[in-house]
Parts: sequence; C-alpha cells; structure tokens
Amino acid sequence: MNIAFVIPHFDPSLGGAETWACRFGESLVNDGHQLHIVGEGHNPQTTDFPITWHSVNPRHTARGAQAAFHFAQQADKIISQLHVDIVHDMGYGWKADLFQPHGGTRLGAIRQNLMRCSRLLKPCKQILQPLLPRYRLQKLIELRRYSNPHAWFIALSKMVQKDMHHFYPLETERVHVIYNGVDTRRFSHRNREQDRIALRKEWNIPTDEVVLLIVAHNFALKGLRTVIESVALLNQRRLPVHLMVVGKDRIRPYRRRADQLGCLDRIHFLGSLGDTASCFAAADIYVHPTYYDPCSLVVLEALAMGLPVITSRFNGAGELITPGQQGYLVQNPSDSAELAAAILPLLQPEVRNEMSLAAHKLAQNHSHENNYQQILNLYHQILSARKHGPASSLPNIPGRSVSKTG
Repeated sequence: MNIAFVIPHFDPSLGGAETWACRFGESLVNDGHQLHIVGEGHNPQTTDFPITWHSVNPRHTARGAQAAFHFAQQADKIISQLHVDIVHDMGYGWKADLFQPHGGTRLGAIRQNLMRCSRLLKPCKQILQPLLPRYRLQKLIELRRYSNPHAWFIALSKMVQKDMHHFYPLETERVHVIYNGVDTRRFSHRNREQDRIALRKEWNIPTDEVVLLIVAHNFALKGLRTVIESVALLNQRRLPVHLMVVGKDRIRPYRRRADQLGCLDRIHFLGSLGDTASCFAAADIYVHPTYYDPCSLVVLEALAMGLPVITSRFNGAGELITPGQQGYLVQNPSDSAELAAAILPLLQPEVRNEMSLAAHKLAQNHSHENNYQQILNLYHQILSARKHGPASSLPNIPGRSVSKTG
C-alpha cells in the first residue's frame, strides 16, 4: 500500500504522537509499504528508513489556532495531489481516510484545562472563552475534521470515544477504540536491576530509597505541582521519597514551590533525556496525575518496565489499569493528599514487587505489534468499504467541501 501520514513533525525525539508515528511508520516500511509524510519538518538522523517527504511551509507569523488552520489548509492541498491508498492523519489536518487525534478532541482538552483554573477564575473563563476568536477558529477547524463524510476515526481510549460522540454526530461504526502500543523490546524490566544501581549512583540517589518518576513536556498539564506537593506531604510524615522529573519545560516555578515546601533536596530535575528507558530503570513508581491525556504512551512504557503506575481518571491509559493490581487512579489531579495516599501503600517493597509483575504482564497485551496489526486491519477494512461505497452519509459543513482521496 501507499500510505500518507499527516503530522507536523516526524521526529521521535519529540515524544508522544511523534514517537508513535515514527515507530509505526518504520513497521509499515519494513512490511513493504510505501510511506509518505506530509509535514513541516523531520529529523533524518532519527529515522533511518525510507520515506517520501512532502513539505508544508510553515507560516511563521501565525500562532495557535491560526497556525493550525494554516497547516491543515496547506496539507489539504498536498494531499489532493497525492495518489495514495490511505491518508492517515494524526490529528492535524482535515482530509483523511483515517483520523487518529493523538491529542484527543480539542473541545475535550479545553474542558479539562478548565480544571486547572481557580474557583473564581473558572466561571469567568467558561463565559468568555467561547467569545475569543482563537477559540471559535479552533472549534471550526475541529468541526471540519469530524464532518469529513469519508473518514474513519481511531479513539485512543473510551474516554476519547465518548468525547467524539458527545461533541460530534459520528456513527458508532466509524469510531474504533485502539489503545496505544508500547515497544516491549526497548522497554523491558529484564535489564532494570542492572541499570538501576549505575544510574542512581550517577544521579546521587541512594539505592535503598523509593524514587518516583514523572516524564512530561508540559509540567502544568501533567500535574507536576501536585506531585511535588505530595512528596512534601510524605516527607512531613517522615516517609521520604525522591522524585525524578524528566522533560523539557520551565522548572523555575516548580523549584520555587519545592523550596517553599522544604523538599527541594528531594526533587531531581533531569531535563530532556534521549534514553527514557534508563529513567524507568532507576525509579520505583511512576506518577502521572494528568488533567488530560487521551492514552499516555509513557504510562505504557512505565508498565512495560515493571513500574506500578499512579495516574488520574482523565488519562485514557488508566482504563487499562485495575486499581490495586498494576497501580492506582486518582480522581482529582489537583489533590496532593489523594496522590500521597495512593503512593503510601507502594512504599512497601512487597506491594511494589507484586504490582511490578502485574504491570509488566499488562503491557505485554498492549505491545506495538498488537497495535500495529489492529490498525493495519483497519486499513484493509477502509479499502474494502471504499469498493462498496462511502463509509458514511454524514453531510459536509455548509459552504465547505471535503473531497475523497486515494
């Protein structure tokens, strides 16, 4: 098959959707398929398999919703000229055979971001936000995506599936829930003990103390403040733990908060690391009290490495976890006391060891290979359905047309 990916940056070092797309694209190429990438930039040093690149020229003066609109518009023009079997969009354009928004629905994300507002600010923002030009443009962009009568959709979790049906009139048969898949060969608990000692020595962390880990590039969204406050609560109870923070974001406000709470010496800001597998090896528990995550790939990586996971109910990956078996789910990402209470039983080595085995076993059921086969089967279903007519009779937005590709 000739397959086109629509994604702004085809670079696994950026994490998330980019990591998944590169890994999935490599599997397609290794299976003999031809891969086209429609995007703004890629890193040839990190992708050593053949692709055909189609460049979208970025509009440097555009930001936010305007930049998103420009990208979708330019990608649309390129796709119209391509002769491919499947257009697989990762959540950025509006002309696709298969639309897989790794960021979930935009309206769902906006709703969840309101949780981070104070009680006084939240009602004001709820009233004023829909009036903002950028909000209206974001809503228009997403409405066009979901009004494509030819597209099939992948929801990364039941949470995202529910939002798709809530915000847009999609037929049930057009939306397929397929959780992310993890590279279980790279992320394996087999070498964990061997790497653990060396890495802790490098970062000056005692081998016998409990270490929490969070990996993120948006500290506010992923709940880092809550994690730091939970570390402080445990320290106050003379249950000291360390926290490793991996990712590229502003650390000054979080260092300040840790200093105010008297736990700065327990927080290790490691920056962005190329090999995140080593971070999991040095940790004992993975914490991810996110305000919104369609299906966090890093949670699956932690499980594959045998780490018990504590995440929030607003993480689609949390649907895979049975509380008390592979980890715990917190109800409120802002509640540091709730998070500290979830960490507490995992401070016992025997509990961690039992959950570690269950976590690793769970990840094996959600491997990259399983994920790849599910989506490949969906490609074939799309091609088969195309021979028998359109996937849906859903009308376009008035005044806008969406043409079929492939």
